[in-house]
Amino acid sequence: MSDGFSTLDEYKVGWWKKGNHYRYCYGIFWGGLTPFVKYRTKSSHLSNSRKATAINAVCDNWFPKAEYLGMELEQEGETE
Repeated sequence: MSDGFSTLDEYKVGWWKKGNHYRYCYGIFWGGLTPFVKYRTKSSHLSNSRKATAINAVCDNWFPKAEYLGMELEQEGETE
């Protein structure tokens, strides 16, 4: 995890944003001895797709550079 997180615990469950791209992280799961980050894109979420993707946590450079937003994703156009 050279340029990424220092521990796997930094992969928080919830929504992350990098630029205009959003991903929902389900956390880490193990495929044998290899840790994988399981996530789903915002477009998959909005279309109720069952598709999820997993990437090797050692090679991941998207989540460490992204901003954690929390468990809920604000709808665009909402005002407080």
